[in-house]
Amino acid sequence: MNALRLPFLALFLAAIGPLPAADSLGDAFEKGTVSLNARLRYEGVQQTNLRGAEAITLRTRLGFTTAPWQGWKAMVEAENILAGNGDKYSQAGLNPAATGRAVVADPETSEMNQVFLAYTSGKTTATLGRRG
Repeated sequence: MNALRLPFLALFLAAIGPLPAADSLGDAFEKGTVSLNARLRYEGVQQTNLRGAEAITLRTRLGFTTAPWQGWKAMVEAENILAGNGDKYSQAGLNPAATGRAVVADPETSEMNQVFLAYTSGKTTATLGRRG
């Protein structure tokens, strides 16, 4: 299988540096940061005994991280993948209209990418949840 991957566009917006400490739980949310990451991608695949595949996908991630408060910090991030031409490639068998085409492992989906609660004391950080 031959695959060509070209990242057309990468956009990343997030805070640079440490977040300011919060004085209260409400302040932790007010001083929190929003993050946005978008990636437009093209992938072409030629595979023996299958029709060629071309995928144009847009992956977006939107997240929010609280400012630290008394050592605690929380983060939530969702991810969504959209296909501009979903019938031009097999999404691992998830789209019947593309039967007989090569697979591009980038199916349309929406999911929680990261959700965690972390506590830091000194140089030690304990994290509970899902990290990407």
